[in-house]
Amino acid sequence: MRDNSRFVLALSLFWAFILILLGGWWIHLFMSVNSGGPIPANFVRMITWEGTFFFLTLFSISGALLVFYLRGLKKAKDLQDFFSSITHELKTPLASIRLQSEVVGMKLSGVSKEESQKWGAVIRPLERLVQDSKNLENQLDKIIQLSRLERTGSLDRRAINLLSLLKKIEKEWGYELNIQVQHDHEVWALGDEFGIELILRNLFENTRQHSPEKDVVITFTSDEKWTFLTYRDRGNFLGDTNQIATLFYRHNSKRGSGIGLYLTKKLVKHMQGEFKMLTKNPFTIQIALIKTTAPSQ
Repeated sequence: MRDNSRFVLALSLFWAFILILLGGWWIHLFMSVNSGGPIPANFVRMITWEGTFFFLTLFSISGALLVFYLRGLKKAKDLQDFFSSITHELKTPLASIRLQSEVVGMKLSGVSKEESQKWGAVIRPLERLVQDSKNLENQLDKIIQLSRLERTGSLDRRAINLLSLLKKIEKEWGYELNIQVQHDHEVWALGDEFGIELILRNLFENTRQHSPEKDVVITFTSDEKWTFLTYRDRGNFLGDTNQIATLFYRHNSKRGSGIGLYLTKKLVKHMQGEFKMLTKNPFTIQIALIKTTAPSQ
């Protein structure tokens, strides 16, 4: 949305530049004719009427462009504020539903085997309710973060232990996946903790929705400047690799929102890192974050 607004603004500035050039040309033409001797009255009248009409037309178009730009900017801001507000409003009751469902599930998990069979018809839908609540909460978090990046573009970067953070995220969001982590030592990088969490949650969700098998391999490597996170699953991406992290791009898939990988790439960019796709089959992407060391105690 903001990129479109910038394009309209650039077009308006270019139009204004053309106006200045044309104005300079008219002045040059008038002075050239004036230096050659007396100017016929008909020529002056023609120049006056045509020039006035021409400039009125140009300024009218420029004014219309400016009005459209300001209206589009206001509409985009109002839309972003609306989505940000509604997602925040939905997040609180959704978190409450999830928490209460988990509490009930924990109580039912402690019953005897005979009672467990009796309550089985309740436990299974309750587990599905918790799972669906988590999925919906993840979607809301993505919308909130995307709206925040579009408005401010700021993240809180600090030294992050990627292995510790991955273990925490895997425990809550790595359900249904068989995740294998490969690393040689403790891995530290500069990044935003919630931003990295969203990146991993997006990748886990992408595997659950699009990969026929749920095996995931996450590899950490590093060089003098970068810490690399390589994520590989059994998926086979059939779309255009140049469009993979484009907003709402889903190729031919009817699943997913089309904002997960776009948000992932945007978060990496705002953390001054790099995002790229390595292979289509198996689906492999690499995220590079600035390498750092553990903060001193």
